[in-house]
Amino acid sequence: MTPPVESKAALRRTLRAHRRGVPHAERTRRDAAIQAHLQEVLGSRGSAVVAFSPLPGEPGGQDLPNVLMSAGHRVILPRIEPLPSIGANEVRGTQDQHLVWVECTQDNLRPGTWEIPEPTGAPLELHEASAAVIVVPALAVSFSGARLGQGGGFYDRALQHRNRLPTPPRLCAVVDDEEFLPTVPCEEHDLRVDSVVTPSGLHIINT
Repeated sequence: MTPPVESKAALRRTLRAHRRGVPHAERTRRDAAIQAHLQEVLGSRGSAVVAFSPLPGEPGGQDLPNVLMSAGHRVILPRIEPLPSIGANEVRGTQDQHLVWVECTQDNLRPGTWEIPEPTGAPLELHEASAAVIVVPALAVSFSGARLGQGGGFYDRALQHRNRLPTPPRLCAVVDDEEFLPTVPCEEHDLRVDSVVTPSGLHIINT
């Protein structure tokens, strides 16, 4: 049996190659559909949501934070920083970094780690965000909610204790329809999500 870490690496290569092959017009159509479904999930204006800044070609569209803000939502985004115990010049890999959460505005996004748009400003504790939903990126999600990420482990570490919050937020992953799969290789530490949004709609895993 292939170890999960090797199975993950192989599947990631396949999924990344497939994403690169999606034509621009089709990507735009899919992203618009995903954004519309996410707004239905979030509901009323003024609600807070923890979201992310999609990379080029990543489901959701690079304008996702602005779309959600324009719809009246308070948007909190992740920012990658060195661990508090490690200096910026001492970072040797993703294990030396973590996600912090920062409220996004129309004018505080700057290119950050790997040129991902990240908000400037003071970080919030996750419970201070008061978000009922956390929208996370993924390369694939299984029908049972197992999430395959890019491999850095950022979200696995950042959200591993979310259920300890007084009102645990729901996790919603964003992928294309062909990336919502019967199974994906996973390990015990891997994040599991409660729902998935694809271009075809919302798929609820845990009620």
